[in-house]
Amino acid sequence: MDIISVCVICVVTSLICKLLESDSGSISHALSLCAVAVTASALIYGINEILTLARRLYSYADLDLYYFDVLVKGAGICILAKTAADCCRDCNESALASAAETAGRVALVVIAFPLFSGVMSIVEELIV
Repeated sequence: MDIISVCVICVVTSLICKLLESDSGSISHALSLCAVAVTASALIYGINEILTLARRLYSYADLDLYYFDVLVKGAGICILAKTAADCCRDCNESALASAAETAGRVALVVIAFPLFSGVMSIVEELIV
């Protein structure tokens, strides 16, 4: 699914949700979540193609794929935390949105910690 299709689905769904909001707010929220699920599942195919190409290019550079995996996991965590926070804000749950964003930040630090310790060992070798 290309970007035009995704944007059309989002705009049309938004308009329908606005029309339904006054009559039935729960149907509006359900329709919105369905549209998010459809567009997200359609985009997974495109992301898979990008990851395959990036992994191939990264292997040509003769670098450890661990760094690439950390980068991809970090991007995934950012996207997931942002989407969860946006959904919470749409439901007027700002505290839950903040919790989702904080959890995303903590997860980023956890997966990046081995990189920090690797940098510290390199710095130690340079100093000593």
